[in-house]
Amino acid sequence: LWRVFQHWGRVVDVFISRKLNARKKRFGFVKFHEVKDEYALEKQLDSIWIGTWKLQANKPKYRRREKLLHIPRSPTLHRKVWKQKNQQCSYAQVVMGGKAGRVQKEEDVVLPHVRVNAETSFWLERCFIGKMLRAADVQKIKENFILGGFNSVRVRILGGMFVLLSSEEEGQIKRLIADNKEWFEGFFESIVPWDDSFAVSEKIVWFRCRGIPLALWSNQCFERIGALLGKLVEVDERTISKEVLEYARLCIRIPLGME
Repeated sequence: LWRVFQHWGRVVDVFISRKLNARKKRFGFVKFHEVKDEYALEKQLDSIWIGTWKLQANKPKYRRREKLLHIPRSPTLHRKVWKQKNQQCSYAQVVMGGKAGRVQKEEDVVLPHVRVNAETSFWLERCFIGKMLRAADVQKIKENFILGGFNSVRVRILGGMFVLLSSEEEGQIKRLIADNKEWFEGFFESIVPWDDSFAVSEKIVWFRCRGIPLALWSNQCFERIGALLGKLVEVDERTISKEVLEYARLCIRIPLGME
């Protein structure tokens, strides 16, 4: 669905329900970004055919309500924040000067410490930790599990390049790895059983970098910009093909705690 619907706009999220609707049919939700004409988009999507299957598209009757949880901040905790320097550098200066054009200053950050008693999570004993080769493979992995008939396998992002693989059926993931070793090696650098000592120390961030001169529009420029924050993971396909020149969309791996 992600590949099909992205021809009509920028897809933000795709969800396929495991349950059936009142008519005993499969259904799902596709979320678009910055839709100008919802009525025209609904008409376009309602005419999609996938093989011999015709999709029926309509706006949802009910919208998800998002609530913000307010947590009072302790007045005794003090935390240093990063401050932006007054010195401004152009992208040309950043690329030519390397890290000399760093905009943010790294300071020691004092984080609050809390003590929590660990609870035994038996459901994690059947889970596996997968380290992906590419950050963009999450959706492809989900699609392959669904197309292969393994709807009970869930893929959840843990942060960075790590995902959590879980299944309600005991031993299913282990059998899938043994029977499809080459397929897993094409997506994962490693897959290991769950370990309670596991913790994510980095995160993957997509951001738009505007104002880059077209004369500097190259992989070398993107790598220099990514090195200012962390490590460049990949560049969006529309940025590489120069389909969108308003901004460069870069995926960067940065340490946790960095904003």
